Amino acid sequence: MYRTREFEQMEIEYFVENDENKAMETYEQRKKDSLEYRTKVIEINPENLRFKDHEKLAHYAADAVDIEYRYPR
Repeated sequence: MYRTREFEQMEIEYFVENDENKAMETYEQRKKDSLEYRTKVIEINPENLRFKDHEKLAHYAADAVDIEYRYPR
């Protein structure tokens, strides 16, 4: 028997002004808001969440991150 990893995937892209400082400020705020929503509204244990930065970026991206969830065993 072979077992594969099952997953659900969702993608959200934000495009902001062409100002690097403002873009990074918005990016960091969105990460903070996203984590707060998941931990306070949905009540996911923050120990089961992690931000994983991308090693390679799309040509139009200044930064990118995945939010990974560790399913409790």
